[in-house]
Amino acid sequence: MDWVLNEGRKSDKDIKYAIIAKGAKIVGNAAFGHKIMNKSKHKKNILCDENKFNMYKNLPRYYDGNEFTNGDLKLYAATLTKKSQKQNIPLMIGCSVFDDSKLKMY
Repeated sequence: MDWVLNEGRKSDKDIKYAIIAKGAKIVGNAAFGHKIMNKSKHKKNILCDENKFNMYKNLPRYYDGNEFTNGDLKLYAATLTKKSQKQNIPLMIGCSVFDDSKLKMY
């Protein structure tokens, strides 16, 4: 976290460090965002022909579908929810980091 803050302070002093500061900010936010990820929203995308697409449409896990055409070639993209989700990310860490950052702001 200190590295992210130091890179941001460098860009305040000199504009040539702006790109490095933005990259450091993205790295810092990615570490926090990964800890509060909701895995139940993950989906599975499948490219298939029309027959398979019609089969996927009848599944209870079916979420969405799109058709892609290129001349006489037709492809379908079926989006399905996953059969099972393994919630193995410790949400407490993300919530703790978020709460501590809010306390420092106040």
